[in-house]
Amino acid sequence: MNTLKGEKVAVVGLAASGRAAAQLALEKGGKVHVSDLRTDAATHARGAELRALGAEVDLGEHPLDRIADAATVVVSPGIRPDTPVLSELAERGVRWISEPEFAFRFFHGPLIAVTGTNGKTTTAVLLAHLLEEDGLDVALGGNIGAAFGPPASELALREDGPAWYVVEMSSFQLAAIDRFKPDIGVVTNLAPDHLDWYPSVESYYADKANVFRNADDDSCWVLNEGDSAVADLAEGIPGRHFYFGRSSSGRPGAPRGAHCDGDVLTLDLSGAPEPLGHAEDIALLGAHNLENALAASTAAGLAGASPESIRRGLSTAKALPHRTENVAEADGVR
Repeated sequence: MNTLKGEKVAVVGLAASGRAAAQLALEKGGKVHVSDLRTDAATHARGAELRALGAEVDLGEHPLDRIADAATVVVSPGIRPDTPVLSELAERGVRWISEPEFAFRFFHGPLIAVTGTNGKTTTAVLLAHLLEEDGLDVALGGNIGAAFGPPASELALREDGPAWYVVEMSSFQLAAIDRFKPDIGVVTNLAPDHLDWYPSVESYYADKANVFRNADDDSCWVLNEGDSAVADLAEGIPGRHFYFGRSSSGRPGAPRGAHCDGDVLTLDLSGAPEPLGHAEDIALLGAHNLENALAASTAAGLAGASPESIRRGLSTAKALPHRTENVAEADGVR
């Protein structure tokens, strides 16, 4: 899809992703309506910005008839599925999609999606760094936070397609996908989370499982070999499955991916293991970051980065703010 040609698009929610989706829809020729229950100064400013670009904006309400009349309804991830506006739309049989799903329809290049409970942002940022070390143009964004990248819809506004899109996906965003299909998907791990939002762990995992929805034989999956919940979720999913983990034993009969051979990180995508350096040489601290590095290395290798580039990138990566940073060293103690 390259143009909307006057198609009506309703965007529910005017935070960062909602604004980005509205801007993308306007850029692609859509007739855009945006609504948000908030009426604070920041929301008014975003509304005024979109009105100047040609959108119709309602604040303080979600006019159901106008939303339901749209050909495409894009819902911001911060809006709970049990809110009145979504309950009413569901009763009318109106389907909605998430902002990354909308953005994906305008991507021009291959996609790596990173999801899981913990480590998503570190893995996505590190993966982008490894690919850039290989000289590849990377568009990084999604649920990653403004400090590291924009919403997916901003990435879709690029005139030139990158070598790779790297998009972090939350369960809320995966809950409302339709065509979203990563060429490479990474699942870092799974654990109970967001139970103030979900009625059960199973429903949370079910939304995470949507990353596999459009899998085919060409799909590549990077999976945590030590996480049984991830293995259960990926069971029977089409495509090639690669595994990462700190153990050197691996999963019987499965392609390796990346693992630790003693204290040496090793990448093995085709039966020819390549050392990536010693664990102590990685700039990120902690066993959890070692797993994030193994996941990112596997995905980078599948995306075409050379072992040399991955090795160099692992040694030069920097910890993300407030995520096990090295803040000082005294008498050899960090």
